[in-house]
Formats: sequence, C-alpha cells, structure tokens
Amino acid sequence: MRYALIFILFVSLLEAQQFKTTVGLETIHIFQQYRVIDIDTNMYTSEARAIVGLSFSPVFSGGNLSLSNNFGCGTKTIKDDLYATINRNFKNFMITTKLNFSGAIYTVDKPGYYDYAIGNLALNLSRNYKKLSAMISAHTGGKTNEITDYDYYEWGLGSSLNYNLNLTNRIRFYLSFDRRDYRGNFYKSYMRMYPGLSLELLWGERSQANFGVWYDARAVDKPYEAESNNTFTIQHDLSAHLGKDFFFIINVNLDFRTYKVQDFVHYNYRELSLLSGIKYDNFTLSLSFAPSLNYFNADTVYFAEPYYEFGFQAAFGIMKLKKVWFDITNEIGKRTYFNKTEFSFSTPYTYYNITLNGKLWIAKNITFNLFGNYSPEWHTNASENLVLTYISGNIKYEF
Repeated sequence: MRYALIFILFVSLLEAQQFKTTVGLETIHIFQQYRVIDIDTNMYTSEARAIVGLSFSPVFSGGNLSLSNNFGCGTKTIKDDLYATINRNFKNFMITTKLNFSGAIYTVDKPGYYDYAIGNLALNLSRNYKKLSAMISAHTGGKTNEITDYDYYEWGLGSSLNYNLNLTNRIRFYLSFDRRDYRGNFYKSYMRMYPGLSLELLWGERSQANFGVWYDARAVDKPYEAESNNTFTIQHDLSAHLGKDFFFIINVNLDFRTYKVQDFVHYNYRELSLLSGIKYDNFTLSLSFAPSLNYFNADTVYFAEPYYEFGFQAAFGIMKLKKVWFDITNEIGKRTYFNKTEFSFSTPYTYYNITLNGKLWIAKNITFNLFGNYSPEWHTNASENLVLTYISGNIKYEF
C-alpha cells in the first residue's frame, strides 16, 4: 500500500510539473575545398539524423530540478547529450549541482568505435548579502576521443565576487585554478590560473557598456615547461543610444601573449580586433554597418608573419516572439602581411564570411532551425585559395 501511494504521488508530480518531449529530423553538411601541390582537393561530409529530446523541470520546496536528454540516431553516428541541474535554496545561500555527459559512437565505417565522450560535474555555492554576492565552485570532468592521445582529465576551483554599484551597474571579480592532464604528448598537461575583473554599466534609455581585463597564466608540465605562457586580455563593448532606435557601437579586444621560451612554434605576439559603427534596433528589426580592423604582430625572427586586416561588416536581424528569429552577418575584407622575410610563405588574400542563424515557427509546436556559414579566401597565389561551407538544419515538434 505504501509503495502504491508513493507511485501515485510520483505520477501526480510528473503531471503537475513541466514535462516536454521533442522529436525531429536533422541534417548536417560540411564542404571544404583547397589545393595540395597544384591538385584541387574537395572534402565533403554529411549526415542525416533522427532526434528525440526529453526535458523535465519540477519545482519542489526549497529548490528546483532541470533534467534534459537529447538523443540522435544518424546515418553515421549515434549521439546522446544529458544535462542535469539541481538548485537547492537554504536560508542564507544556494547550492547548485550540474552534471552533463555527451558522447557519440560510429554506426558505419568503424561500427562500435566511439567518436568522443565527455563528462563534467560542477558544484557551486552562492550567497547574497545586500549589494554583494559571492560564489565558490568546484568542477571535475574529462574527455576521451577516437584518438586517445587527445584524452584528458581536469579539475578546478573558482570564485567570483559581485558588487552592485546601483540597480543597473556592477563590478565583478573572478579567480579560478584549473588542472588538465592529457594522456598523450600531442597536447601538454598544464596548471592554469585565471583572474579577471569586469565592469558592467547601463544608463539612459538603452545604453550599455562592458569593460573587462583577464590574465591567463599556464604552467606546462616538464619536460615541456618552455611552452608555459601568459596571456593578458583587454575587452570593451559599447552600445551608446543616439536617439530613437539608433546606436553607436564599438567592440575592442586586445591580447598580449608571452612564452617562457620562444621558438619557431611558440612566440610572443600582440593581437588587436576592433569593430565600430552604427546600429538600428527597434526590438523587431535590427541593422548594423561597421568597418573592422584586425592587427597581429610578433617577432619575425621566429617565422611569425605579422599582418593587418581591413574589413566591413553588415548585419541584419528580425525577431518576432514565437513567429520568427533570423540573423545574418556579412563581412568582407583583405589581409595584408608586412615585414615579410625570405622565410615567409603566406600571401595576401581577400576574404568573405557570411553566417546565417534562424528559427521559424511553422506552427505553435513546430519549429525549423537553420545555421549556415560560407567562408571563401581568394589569395594572390591562387594555389592557396580556400573555401569552407557548413550547413545544418532541423525541424522539431514539441509536445
């Protein structure tokens, strides 16, 4: 009798909480074209896949659970992605536990052999106190691949401290320590320290800005300690409201990397990415136009090939709730190398990049999702021309 009551309560819980099922079809196509020793080479791969997704999100006294599993059976592989999150609220703090597992095995070519398997477990403890909020975290996980030399195991500890200047502006401080051990020697095992500081601002009607600095210090294990490196990053994003639905936008990213010992593969460098222009956004329609600059410089004595790129980016987007979401970005530009030496081998080229990402609600519970990217390069030396195309799409029914 007791077990019958437990079963009835469990079924009632399932009915009372949000339980969703998704079924659909998915297709992926990848095409790459390049030249090797004056011979045109084409690489093409595609796969069709049936997909099934289950999600369960019950709310209980003092917390909630989010559980989802996405399974796909394709013409070449079988994939599965499992995610679970448990939030437990206590009087003065909250504990969050996250678990995910992803894997794929081949069904043709190499039946029974796995492509990859990934597993991660994370535990977060957070506390809010007036204008301050703090979090400490621990995680562990690993990945195994078809090529076992790429296998790794990792663990880490992290913390963050947020201070709210007011209702819309805040400062964040991050600090984490990670350890990753690789099975083989293709990648090198290392210990990593990652502190960071960011400032988030909102003002006026719709203006916002983010400024951050990060320091990534990696100590590589012996006997490859010469590859140990430090990277200092400065990032700034600004969207300033000009009136009506127009904005001035700017995105800046600056990286400085230094190695313990430089060689022809690992050398110190500086890299700058800058994009600035005008954006129109009325919450339904968005348009942006912006020139871009990318600059890379390093010591040419180590065969580095400094370059700069000038380009122009145009983006267009539409968003109507539960009807359509669509975003397309076009960029065209030219890369030019400078300080070339007799050992330089790359030639200047013109590049074009178009990325499309969208979602269409065919009916209330039926959606069509599409992602595509086309990236050709036209070099002054035609033998270096390159074309990469990626297209994926799926149709899903949710009930």
